[in-house]
Amino acid sequence: MTRHEALNLLRLAVDNSEAQFRDDQWEAVDAIVNNQQKLFVVQRTGWGK
Repeated sequence: MTRHEALNLLRLAVDNSEAQFRDDQWEAVDAIVNNQQKLFVVQRTGWGK
């Protein structure tokens, strides 16, 4: 999945054509989806959990 494809899915999911990934969100998606890596993510409040 490309970043552009993931961004389109994000925008569709939140019903906001202006939505953007927050810091490090794309990197987490990329690691899991494209690289099939195990990932431990610690999210700060407001990160989009």
